[in-house]
Amino acid sequence: MESTISERILQDFTAGTMPEKYRDAVVAWLLSNDESKEEALRKLWDETDGTPELSDIEALSEHVSRRESYIQRQHTARLRGRLLRYAAVVMLPLLTALGVWQYSARHYSLQTEMVECHVPLGETTEITLSDGSVVTANAGTTLLYPRRFNSHTPQRSVYLLGEARFSVAKDRSHPFVVHAGELEIRVTGTQFNVKAYTDDDQIVTTLEEGSVIVTDNAMQTQLIPNEQVVYTRRDKHMTKSVVTAADYTEWTRGNLKFNQQTLDDILSEIGRKYDVDFKIEAGVDLKKKYTMNFKADESIDKVMNIIVETSQTIRYNRKDKTI
Repeated sequence: MESTISERILQDFTAGTMPEKYRDAVVAWLLSNDESKEEALRKLWDETDGTPELSDIEALSEHVSRRESYIQRQHTARLRGRLLRYAAVVMLPLLTALGVWQYSARHYSLQTEMVECHVPLGETTEITLSDGSVVTANAGTTLLYPRRFNSHTPQRSVYLLGEARFSVAKDRSHPFVVHAGELEIRVTGTQFNVKAYTDDDQIVTTLEEGSVIVTDNAMQTQLIPNEQVVYTRRDKHMTKSVVTAADYTEWTRGNLKFNQQTLDDILSEIGRKYDVDFKIEAGVDLKKKYTMNFKADESIDKVMNIIVETSQTIRYNRKDKTI
């Protein structure tokens, strides 16, 4: 963060002119180890008129001591150490110090326990969140979410690595935000599917009902039902198209449905569903596209035999979980 920008941020923060939606991020920055913060705070201190009265310093010391006790009870020693170092080295004016103490104390007291759910390969699971939203998570997926959403925070945030279908409870005053890689998918109440495995170059968002807004740092697009946006990580590009959304949630019923998808993508999906590992020879064309469907009760050998018959060039052998 450039020092001039840092100074402007701090001036807006201390003057009370910063929009509320940015204050959480600034508090987190103030509590971080960012060197640009300390430089900007020093300059802000140098620009203030006069020196605090002794009574002000004593009051600040008392509040810092109270904050130390508060954080020791409510948070971690690491956070306390950062704040005390910040207060001792920088010595903000009394009003700024008290403002940060009051705001960040409220901020951290409202934090709730985060739950991490990891779905093993070969399985899917359904999670009901505290607001009534239902998430169906696919094999190999990790979902991070609050045990209970906080009504005092401006949005309901969850973090996704993998694939999940979301059926979001309506709450217009607290938008639901899925953080998936470089993207944010924001809704108030709707049904949609997000596929964002870390080893895939693409993040795919498919809308069934309602409306979603998909954004990264530079772009934003809004979807209506039966639209899909594919975000390519490599070139940071979004492509929107019309699809049959139901085809992209067949996995929630145990089925696999592929419509002109590459063999590479097909084998990745099969590997996660059946918990198998593919060893592929160099001559296999993984970019060739196929259309094929598999029912939930079909065995891995049945699936592989269909691929052999469809491709007419591929052969396979299987030993336990290696194909």
